[in-house]
Amino acid sequence: MELKEFAPLFEELNLTDKEHYELQPFFTNLDKSVFAVTFLPPEVIGALCSRTSRVKGDLRATFLNEFVKPFLQEESEYGKSLKALIDFLHKYPIELIFSNPKGREFYIKWLSQFGDDSIAQMAGNHLIYSGISQVAIKHFEDMRIGIAPIEKSTRYVDYSSKIDNRYRYYVDPTLEKMGLLEEYKNVMDGLFDTYTLL
Repeated sequence: MELKEFAPLFEELNLTDKEHYELQPFFTNLDKSVFAVTFLPPEVIGALCSRTSRVKGDLRATFLNEFVKPFLQEESEYGKSLKALIDFLHKYPIELIFSNPKGREFYIKWLSQFGDDSIAQMAGNHLIYSGISQVAIKHFEDMRIGIAPIEKSTRYVDYSSKIDNRYRYYVDPTLEKMGLLEEYKNVMDGLFDTYTLL
C-alpha cells in the first residue's frame, strides 16, 4: 500500500495560469493537502497562518487573494518589487538558491541520524497539513520541541460540503482489505447527512 493512499482529501484551488505563476514560488506544491512555505518573511507567515485559521478555504488561496493580488494591482513600490520577486523566484527557484550542501549535511547528521532536538530549534520551516482529522491534528500538536501549531477553527470548515462527491471524513485505505469499507462509508455518510440536516 502506498503512502499517498492515506493522504487527506484535496480540494482543488482552481487557479488560472496567472494565479498559478504568482503563487507557485512560495509553496512546495499547489496540488496536494500537505505542503510547506518556501519563501515568506516571518511576519507574513505569522499573519497568514493566523488569518487562515479564521477563514474558509486553503492557506495558499488566502495568501494569493489577501497578500498578493491586492498589491500586484497597485503601482506602488511594493507591488513592483513583489512582481519582480515572483519573476526572480521563477528564474532562480528556492530549492537551488538555498540548497547549501554544508548546512544540509549538518542537519542530516545531527538531527536526522542522532535526533538532537536542540539543533531542531535553531532552524524552522512551516509545514501545512490541510484537510486532516482532529485526531491527526492532536498528534502533531503534541510533538517534540520546536513545533508551534495553529489549526483552522472548525467553525470555518463546512462539514456539510463534499469534495469529489465525498464528505470530509477520513477513510482508512486498509478498511477495504478488511471488507469494511462500504459499511464504514455508509455509516459515515449517514452521520454527515444527519449533521447536514441539523
